[in-house]
Amino acid sequence: MEENKTYEDDEITLKELILKIKEYIHEIWNNKLINIILVLIFLSFFSYKALVTPTTYSANLKFIVEGQSGGSGLGGLLGQFGFRTGGGGKTNPFQIQEISKSSTLLADVLFDKNDSPNLAEEIITQYMLVEKWSEKNPSFIGFQFKNKKINDFDTLEIKAFKSLVSMINGPEKSPDLALQTIKFNEDNGLFTISTNSLSEDISLKLAHNTYNRLKYFYEEKTLENQRRTRDLLKTKVDSLDAVIKAKYFQAARFQDRNRD
Repeated sequence: MEENKTYEDDEITLKELILKIKEYIHEIWNNKLINIILVLIFLSFFSYKALVTPTTYSANLKFIVEGQSGGSGLGGLLGQFGFRTGGGGKTNPFQIQEISKSSTLLADVLFDKNDSPNLAEEIITQYMLVEKWSEKNPSFIGFQFKNKKINDFDTLEIKAFKSLVSMINGPEKSPDLALQTIKFNEDNGLFTISTNSLSEDISLKLAHNTYNRLKYFYEEKTLENQRRTRDLLKTKVDSLDAVIKAKYFQAARFQDRNRD
């Protein structure tokens, strides 16, 4: 008796479910005009959002820094930007993220001599920055960078450069708005340069220029310091060798004079 009762209860529940579904379908059909209007409103909203949201292009570049311990190598790179390494010569890899945001490095990235036009000009054109800057400061009307080095910038160029740096690094509270970010994976030791902009060329060029500048400071500057150290040691060795030879000749002359 109990088994039959359970089966009947299940059957009644299934029937109720089917009836409920039919009621919902019937209700939807009766109000199809309202539903169609709601669907059209949602479609219009998302279509408008898709139209007004500009298309952006992303680029990712991964690299690894070898020899992240010891006094040379990365430590020499950090020294170029005023960073100190910890005790024992170990380097905090997250400091490279700060190096990539430095004005010194970004100036080389924006005004790379191998780029024509350079990255600064492309960003200004793509984002119509001259028009935006001119609204607040008429002095920017027809603005162009005349100089390519920070030390040569005039007042207007300094303001424009700071604005470009701010765009690349993004606001501290909204890092997603940055044109470029660098992340470090502690598990595999990989750095990832991620760029996102309104231009595919800008995204690719920004990532590659940043990597090339980091690579240059890491390799060339470090090797340059090592060459200087070698030359200094060679000079000292040559001086010491000259002193030893002079003393040797003095000793030889002394022996000749006092042979008897």
